[in-house]
Amino acid sequence: MTTSLRLELKAAFQLARGKSDMTPPPPARLCGFFARSAPICVIFRRGPSRHTQQILWRTDTDEFIPGQWIKKGVVHRAKISSDGKFMSIALMGVKSRIHTQADTQVSILCRPPYFSAIETNIGGLCYTPMPLLPEEKFDDTWTFQEGHVIDAMTGPAEAVDQNGRRVRFEKGCVLVWRDSKWQVIFDTNPLVFGPIAPPDWAIEPLNPNS
Repeated sequence: MTTSLRLELKAAFQLARGKSDMTPPPPARLCGFFARSAPICVIFRRGPSRHTQQILWRTDTDEFIPGQWIKKGVVHRAKISSDGKFMSIALMGVKSRIHTQADTQVSILCRPPYFSAIETNIGGLCYTPMPLLPEEKFDDTWTFQEGHVIDAMTGPAEAVDQNGRRVRFEKGCVLVWRDSKWQVIFDTNPLVFGPIAPPDWAIEPLNPNS
């Protein structure tokens, strides 16, 4: 191979790599859980890779509160309390102090929009439901009952919120049907992974009577 040919190939490779570096990242993937008795939806925003963020959406005012990130596999069939104050979530890839395997599944109880656990159980929600609050506080949303969950992890998805509005998750955006068209009310794509410390109220010990 001649020197000139090597230089041409090197230049072509660098040009191709430069173009690939300019390729925009894929949009975030969303899954939302609607509380039964409160105008609250908790959104799991996934991306890049296994990074997941919680976002609290007040559906009566359309206020969005970006919360904590976690770099674990979040099983997006979770449970939300009927008042929207608690979530029971299964996490994969947690290294347990009890088990030696690195891919232990752990169920946590937390206060949205923070993953910081106030209670923890070994095992997934299917096998070890969280007996930490009165059962009536939780809807079985992990069974994907119609209207409770909007799952856009693999593509666009629609549902109806507590106000009777049509809502849609698509390409990392939250849309509502308004004036005979879909309108974006929040774009999660600009959110960037980073450490977010929970406030004191999010990690207060559980009060069974609360």
